[in-house]
Amino acid sequence: MAGFRVVLLLYVALTVPHRTNGAASLSSLGLPLPEIPTGYVYKNGNPLAPIQIEMFGDLVCPAFKASFPVMKEVADWYGPNLVCLKIHLFPLPYHKYAFLTHQVVHIVEPYLGINGTFDYMDRILENNEKFGREVLNRTEGQIHNELLRIVQTFGVPADQYWAGVNSFPTWNKARIEFKYACHRGVASSPAYFVNGVMVVPAVTAEDGTMEDFSLAEWKEALDPMLGTPEQRQQKEQMAADGFSYGTCPKAGQDRVTCSPVTNQARSETTATSVSTAVLALLAVVTTLGSHL
Repeated sequence: MAGFRVVLLLYVALTVPHRTNGAASLSSLGLPLPEIPTGYVYKNGNPLAPIQIEMFGDLVCPAFKASFPVMKEVADWYGPNLVCLKIHLFPLPYHKYAFLTHQVVHIVEPYLGINGTFDYMDRILENNEKFGREVLNRTEGQIHNELLRIVQTFGVPADQYWAGVNSFPTWNKARIEFKYACHRGVASSPAYFVNGVMVVPAVTAEDGTMEDFSLAEWKEALDPMLGTPEQRQQKEQMAADGFSYGTCPKAGQDRVTCSPVTNQARSETTATSVSTAVLALLAVVTTLGSHL
């Protein structure tokens, strides 16, 4: 009887969603769930492109400043239907005003759109010494005035800037994006993922230091992933047509055949899996009980 109760409790724990104040919620191991996917896609990169590159970086970081133009070159070289570049901001805690420059992205975005945020990032990176190495003899007010001057060139009114830096929503969005980077295992700037896998695109220079890939070295690494010129052209066209790898194609695309999966089939599969797990647990508990 005790064993049955244990199995019943496990069954409830596995099958009933966690609820807070009567509403179902998702557990995310301490990471607040973003309302939309995080990151900034460069030049409308296609989320169905065969190569997805994610770059994490700090706008005050000299290494990110050096690598950022190269990654834009890579995305421009291949085009949005072959390489989709997404930038995630990751303000390092030892760069004093990195988080503030990150937060301001969410102030300018409503005025500039996602593509326009890259202009803001470029401007900060061009002047990032003013928010990093040169802050020792500058007050926080002077730092804000410098940022205000920059955002006003993009048409952001002063009152909107001050409202934004004192706003919980803009602060919280930057906070969530920072935590998301930590959740992905990012600990440095820049950091890279290619098709979801963390990579280190660096070569050893003559003096023994590590240098990030140039455009030529990125091409050497990515070209084999795209295959022959014919395969590359086909992948580019498939992305443009809306073909998603791992899913069924749209109507008229007969490159693959997928069997339809109904909601009933999904439910039956889920129920069967849960039932199997419960039966296995019951067998374990019964066996343990027989030895007590």
